Amino acid sequence: MSDSHPADSHPHARLIRDFHERQNRFYAGGDQEPVRAMLTPEVIWHVPGHNVIAGEYRGRDEVLRYFVRRRELANATFRIDVRGVLADDRRTVILAGGEVERGGEILTWGTVGIFRVADGGIAGGGIAGGGIAGGGIAGGGIAECWVVPYDQDVFDEIWSSSMAWGTSPSPSPSPSPPPAPPSHVDARLKRIGGISYLHMPARNAREAAAFYRDVFGWNINNPDSDRPSFDDGTGQLSGAWMTRAISEEPGLLLYIYVERIDETIERIRARGGEIIKGPDREGELWIARFRDPAGNVLGLWHEGAR
Repeated sequence: MSDSHPADSHPHARLIRDFHERQNRFYAGGDQEPVRAMLTPEVIWHVPGHNVIAGEYRGRDEVLRYFVRRRELANATFRIDVRGVLADDRRTVILAGGEVERGGEILTWGTVGIFRVADGGIAGGGIAGGGIAGGGIAGGGIAECWVVPYDQDVFDEIWSSSMAWGTSPSPSPSPSPPPAPPSHVDARLKRIGGISYLHMPARNAREAAAFYRDVFGWNINNPDSDRPSFDDGTGQLSGAWMTRAISEEPGLLLYIYVERIDETIERIRARGGEIIKGPDREGELWIARFRDPAGNVLGLWHEGAR
């Protein structure tokens, strides 16, 4: 680290502090575009542990979906406090505290964040006049982040699927009934009358899992096995791929909601899928159909401008 760039005055340090200020505004219910503007298109986010947000998120849309999920899980009470920054031209490291509110109680944890900022000028929408200004970063941006909790067990417990975010525990009647046996099923899947589990046919289950991970940001469990399973981006649908024959025509056509239909179509084509219809406009909606590399036909839909 050069003596001519004190750690906290390095341009990357100021950029990362501004990024977390934008994140906090977003986590409190604000717009995501100021955050999006600071991420490179191929950004990667690494989150360790055994919890509902753990995983490797690739691409700007997938990383933003991860941010949205954290905000939803925490009922917009999540906040990051940057306590220190060290930066040079290769890496920026932050010491941060996180907190969320659950049932009137504040839960806290600590993390180290390690950032890689892409090569390119930080100007215009980046650093101007000694401060961060505008929207994005000309020719650069945040390209990769590794989240390293101080205490992984605490982090896993706070972000576990069993946490009843934003609700106060109901008082138990007296005398208390016997405790229910512990459930190993995510509560979001147990929706009466809701579609929550899906078997998808595939000739190559691993290839199919990689396709839906890269295109839609699905979380893949046991990706190296012969029967990988998945959780979709909402956490309300799970399933697994089954090696079996595939029908030429879909008997049941499922549609996946996407944030930007044209960008999703580009990712489908880049990863071996085929667009077989659309995108077509239906009122305020954009609709398309695609065939995945295994041969399954599914739909896409998006509300608003393409």
